[in-house]
Amino acid sequence: MRQFNRYVATLVAVATLAAVAFPALSQQQQRPAPVQPAPQRPAQAQPEQRAPRPLPAKGTSAVVIDIALVARESVAARAMRSQVERQQAALRADEEKTDKDLRTAEQELVQQRTILAPEAFNQRRRDFERRVNEAQQSSQSKRRDLEEAFASAQRRIEVAMNEIVIEIAKENEYKVVLPRAVIVASHDAVDITDEVLQRLNRKVPSVPLALPAAAPAPAQRR
Repeated sequence: MRQFNRYVATLVAVATLAAVAFPALSQQQQRPAPVQPAPQRPAQAQPEQRAPRPLPAKGTSAVVIDIALVARESVAARAMRSQVERQQAALRADEEKTDKDLRTAEQELVQQRTILAPEAFNQRRRDFERRVNEAQQSSQSKRRDLEEAFASAQRRIEVAMNEIVIEIAKENEYKVVLPRAVIVASHDAVDITDEVLQRLNRKVPSVPLALPAAAPAPAQRR
């Protein structure tokens, strides 16, 4: 049974990594263009929610789970995506404000070139370069912290999902649990996705993003 547990956990982990469940945070390193408001669309009737599928019969030799769907549609995953999107929006707003402040400081520095003595101007220039470097490092650090918090929260969901899959397999004496991503065709009667999703929502209704406390901004030198 221990070998079975490891086998199921490995399948779930591999398929989860392959599933595109969330936006790739690593692609956010480059600052995106301002987001244009989406055009309003007429309201559409929401499709009726179907009843959850019953579990396959006890002792079924092989059952299937749609790991991408569970990772995408679980209550915790949806809440986590909302948290990430809010944090990303806050980071973009902060970066835009910092860019504006630095552009203003650069314009002032250019105007002071003909007024200040060379030594004083060089000091102002070094101060400005220091501010630019600090702003870049701060932005990179905040985005790295968000990526790490996202990965940690995602791992908690994956671990809970692995435990639930193993639990269901033990309870119902399923021999093999296969991710739908590697199956060419299967019958809905051998699908355990709905049960996994329901149990996951009860077990892990939310996963907070563990972001470090913001450090106080350094005093600007004049």
